[in-house]
Amino acid sequence: MKISFKNLLIGFDDILNMKGDFADREFDENEIGKAFGITLKALRASKKLSLKNLSNIIDIPDATINRYENGINIPTITQAIKISEFFEIPIEIFVLLGLEHMENSIDIAENYQKLLAAFAEARQDGFPTEIL
Repeated sequence: MKISFKNLLIGFDDILNMKGDFADREFDENEIGKAFGITLKALRASKKLSLKNLSNIIDIPDATINRYENGINIPTITQAIKISEFFEIPIEIFVLLGLEHMENSIDIAENYQKLLAAFAEARQDGFPTEIL
């Protein structure tokens, strides 16, 4: 299975400063799992949370979170939703941050903050919050 993020990038490419042909690439399940883990680890660190702290908050064992962060396992959809909801970004964007880091070494935490600000601004402008 290969997944492309081209349609998702509409409206986010300026915020995330996408480079090159990244939007046209297709990514396989292993790349997506690795990207999810990279983003999870970066965002957990940016919030200064230990594995145990995050585990207690989202009710996923710390050993499981560690396996996601290290690309050993891929989360179930239920666990991916729990994690992305905790960090207040859609799963697709969560994965996209990790993919962009893998491709172009972007700063995940910096782009995460930009996205949160853009989402907050969109909500203030009356954009439906259930979409964000």
